[in-house]
Amino acid sequence: MNLSNSNQWQRGAANAGMSSPPASREAADGREAGSSAVKFTARNQSEDELHWEVILVEAQVDSALDGILVVDSHGEIIHQNQRHRALWKIPAYIAENYTEQLKFFMKQTKHSDEFLKKVSYLYTHPDEVVRDEVELVDGTILDRYSSPVRNKAGKYYGRIWIFRDITERRKLEEQLRQSQNCLNLT
Repeated sequence: MNLSNSNQWQRGAANAGMSSPPASREAADGREAGSSAVKFTARNQSEDELHWEVILVEAQVDSALDGILVVDSHGEIIHQNQRHRALWKIPAYIAENYTEQLKFFMKQTKHSDEFLKKVSYLYTHPDEVVRDEVELVDGTILDRYSSPVRNKAGKYYGRIWIFRDITERRKLEEQLRQSQNCLNLT
């Protein structure tokens, strides 16, 4: 989709304090606007393009159906979406403190020792990728995926955690198994 001509861009950019996407900052006749107030330097254009990319990525993360948490290499929260806070029922007073969140998660998980062991292992083995399930004490079952966050050159920046509530799917699978067992008995 060409954002420079879209109404979506105009609505989103107005909310972000930007008047047009970086690629469309030209006069109506196709020439670069000549006024020094309108003319952008290469640096300003690069900053605007980076700002726009950040807005897009944050919009994607914040609108995801999965809970997403990104933690840097020092154990600080870089970003987490509202779905992550909702899945784990994270109280506001620990929303930005990863250490306190881990303590809270331990109280929420059915097998807290296994949970902490896996988290610790992943931080001591930064190249590892994992996908498993976490069962909470309230019966919720979360699909957990975690992988390292690296740039194209391979520099390690931290870890991303993605959680999806699969409780209903597990219940339906169990009902199906029970139904199949009943059919096999008859």
